[in-house]
Amino acid sequence: MINMRRGITAACLLGLAIALSPARLLADDQTRTGVISEISADGSGMMIEGSFYRIDDRTVVHAPMGKGFVSRDALVNGTHVGFRTSPLDGNNAIPKIAEIWIYLD
Repeated sequence: MINMRRGITAACLLGLAIALSPARLLADDQTRTGVISEISADGSGMMIEGSFYRIDDRTVVHAPMGKGFVSRDALVNGTHVGFRTSPLDGNNAIPKIAEIWIYLD
């Protein structure tokens, strides 16, 4: 009975370690960089490095060189950006950009 408990405890601990691993936690909330290649007509999304992301009025757009904030209208095709996505929610499989930084190249 003790060996069986140890086996179950070890399996539970292993499962917990995998579930809480840094790679797993970063899978939903990541910081990335890339170049905007396409912006949707309604401004609700953009393609960066071949992946589509949602944006909205709550997306924080940082001005270049740390000079405050700008509207999302400042985001145009060809702009080099860094961005942080929000954790995925159960209602939408497309990641949402929470913050985006405009880089000057």
